[in-house]
Amino acid sequence: MNLFVIGWSLDGKVDTDAARRAVSTVVAALPRLRGQEVNTWSSASGHAGLACAAHSPDRTAGVSYQALNDDAMAIFTGRPIAWTSDSEADGRAPLDPRFYLRSPDEWADSLDGRFAVATYDGEKRVLHLLTDPLGAYPVYEARSEGTRWLSNNVEALRTLIASNERRASVLASFLGCGWSLGGAPLWKGVDRLPRGTLHSFGADGEKRVAILPTETLGTFFGHGFDPESAGQALISTVRAGGDWPGRPAILPLTGGRDSRVVFAATLGAGLHFEAETSALPHLPGYPDTGDVTIARQLCEEVGRPHRVNLAQTELDLVEAQAAVRFASPGTFSFGGLSPGAVAAFSRPPGPQDREPLRLLLTGAAGEVSRAYYGLGEGLDAPALVDKLYVGLVRRFPQPILSRDGEQMVRTWLTTWVGEQMARGIAKRDVPDAFYLLERMANWAGPLQGLSEYNGDTHSPLWSRAVVRQQLGLPGADRSNGAFHRLVLDRLAPHLQAFPYEGADYSTGPRARLVSLAKKGRTELRRRFGRAALTRESSPDVFVGALPQVREAVASSSPQHPAWGVLDRRRVMQRLDNDPARLDPRSREQVWRLATVFLAVGS
Repeated sequence: MNLFVIGWSLDGKVDTDAARRAVSTVVAALPRLRGQEVNTWSSASGHAGLACAAHSPDRTAGVSYQALNDDAMAIFTGRPIAWTSDSEADGRAPLDPRFYLRSPDEWADSLDGRFAVATYDGEKRVLHLLTDPLGAYPVYEARSEGTRWLSNNVEALRTLIASNERRASVLASFLGCGWSLGGAPLWKGVDRLPRGTLHSFGADGEKRVAILPTETLGTFFGHGFDPESAGQALISTVRAGGDWPGRPAILPLTGGRDSRVVFAATLGAGLHFEAETSALPHLPGYPDTGDVTIARQLCEEVGRPHRVNLAQTELDLVEAQAAVRFASPGTFSFGGLSPGAVAAFSRPPGPQDREPLRLLLTGAAGEVSRAYYGLGEGLDAPALVDKLYVGLVRRFPQPILSRDGEQMVRTWLTTWVGEQMARGIAKRDVPDAFYLLERMANWAGPLQGLSEYNGDTHSPLWSRAVVRQQLGLPGADRSNGAFHRLVLDRLAPHLQAFPYEGADYSTGPRARLVSLAKKGRTELRRRFGRAALTRESSPDVFVGALPQVREAVASSSPQHPAWGVLDRRRVMQRLDNDPARLDPRSREQVWRLATVFLAVGS
């Protein structure tokens, strides 16, 4: 991980010391970076300045994120790969920061993965910053006293501009939907840069070039799907992303279809990796849950070792607050945080942490191919807004937003839908575009920021080459899971014989009946407040946390900015319920309240 703050000023007065202090403040609060040296650099003209701190070379298997010369610099962070042809990608060259000292014309269009890159050309006095094509790696900006600040950490920028005022629109979307629609941070004065864009700062100001504009993405939908090409693109993405010599590649394998198709591609790529599955105590059969059992069978089938992790269940709210404040480049709920990930983030490095960091190969973005929010066939713009709104805010349980809060969300969705249609996204494809460009980029992207301090995440299904194939299917095929089925048929057809956890993803009349029956039972339990009941032996973090959340909310100032978008009566009704009987959606509402009202400085 390379935490950076970059400054640009037309008058040549970047305060590099201020950038160093901001990075140092954040590094001191991050156990996994604490003690790392903060490097600084300034251009000869003073127009550009940099402060950054990264994991030491022993944690990155000798890779340095920075190439700093007298009047030139290049840095990267995350896990970039570079396409060398339509079907092959390179994972080695992008790990050398000197790769980016050349003109961006030579590498910007080829990069893929989860990354950010910044370079400075002293001869031309131009600063370049590139964000990844699909928004997997958030980068932010702020302005102060003539300087444009750029960083991959919101708290560092907030420190630089001393911002303490929250955005009402972000509070509304976060409390109502679970993330910040549009990706804007909570704090005023800090904004997210657009995905897939080369920003160039020079004497003429800023120029932006879209690397993967929405107009181009619009052509992906229904353009055609070839299982052979899709399988090859997935293998190439896996092979390149996992090609970081000296770092262990880990594949989190479950009973679902996303991790299975990545598992098949990893086998096809010939990549050395370890498969592991987390056993969740609240699931039936623990520790031999459905995920564990199926993953073990898959590994036995192909002769691969398999490891089971007993998932941590105790969420420390103090540690969670620190994780959200310092590690999250955006906003997400305590309910979306894995207790194990929070504990790993908060634990100071020990002797066991001197080895190279792990590289996780995940199945994130597999939902892109299966119409998560349904299709928009036959709907006009207002109906599309209603469809997305109901999918986000839900009708049951009652939203905790006030009328003003709900209107903020609807207004944002109305603007967004109109913009996508103006850029060429067909009405039937708008919900899938929303999943890709909003839920993935602005919910999953920031969420991955927590694990970045303990390792890098590479999501092969979240690659522009693979996404193009996922979206290439007709809408009806996206709805029935054809992508995974057809690609698995090409890569590892023998893995089709194993069931999927819950039978939700299996095919045939019997599987559909089982799936419908399961969903019906879940809905009945949810409506009668029994969906959250767990085994007596399983600790329930939520039950212990709710009284603390209730006290924080009840004792908050009437002027707290969240009350401007919340319905107080509904909020207090939710908090006065028996926590053990609250359904999952009500619990998520409470976790969002906790994230806002327990936050530092709330």
